[in-house]
Amino acid sequence: MLRIAICDDEIQFQKMIKTILEEYLNTKEMEYSIDLYESGVDLLNGDIEVSTYDIVFLDINMAELDGLDVAKKIREYSEDIEIVFVTAYASYSMEGYKVRAVRYVLKGKGILKPALVECMDCIIEKNMRKKMRRKMEFAEDTKYLAVDNIMYIESELHKVKFYIQEDGYSVYTKYAKLDEIEDEFKEYKFIRIHKSYLVNPKYIKEITRYELKMTNGNILAVPKDKYKKVKDDYIAYKGEI
Repeated sequence: MLRIAICDDEIQFQKMIKTILEEYLNTKEMEYSIDLYESGVDLLNGDIEVSTYDIVFLDINMAELDGLDVAKKIREYSEDIEIVFVTAYASYSMEGYKVRAVRYVLKGKGILKPALVECMDCIIEKNMRKKMRRKMEFAEDTKYLAVDNIMYIESELHKVKFYIQEDGYSVYTKYAKLDEIEDEFKEYKFIRIHKSYLVNPKYIKEITRYELKMTNGNILAVPKDKYKKVKDDYIAYKGEI
């Protein structure tokens, strides 16, 4: 069941977005529910816990509590909720980046529907990747691991260490070369930031000159000669999600 919230103080756009999403999800034969809210306050203080939603579509310019503030509150509850801004203004894209919005969709006749369809295609593909599990033979144990839960992989002598966010924070080791792992995980778009590090961009919090901060607080070095490519790869990733 896909749970969706639409928060917009313009009723016509609420209904328009809802209709487009219903048409899309019906063609996918997916189970879903869609709840409508006229303000950010209603969304945050309603009977339904915000954290139960998979996707939240937010207008930015709303009275009392704007969409950006609502998004910041949502991020206090969950990093996993997909936030999509649907707005008439194109001047907030960098702010959306700060709250890790998956898309920034402009309201407008003829452009809203294709933009929402592309957005939903991206979210569904992303969620399918999350569910993908691989059998991994580690020195400690054999695990069926969701690739999306791997934060990064570090090469150390003749083994690699997998840093995993799954029911807590764990580290598993495997005797292998990082080049081999990079080839094996190519389809998941991990970023090689260093000869010793392969990183899942989902867990990058920020990139500063010449280091990368992960969401768990770990800081990884980025060599000067790789910095531009690493940054470009990360920007490309952000543009895809």
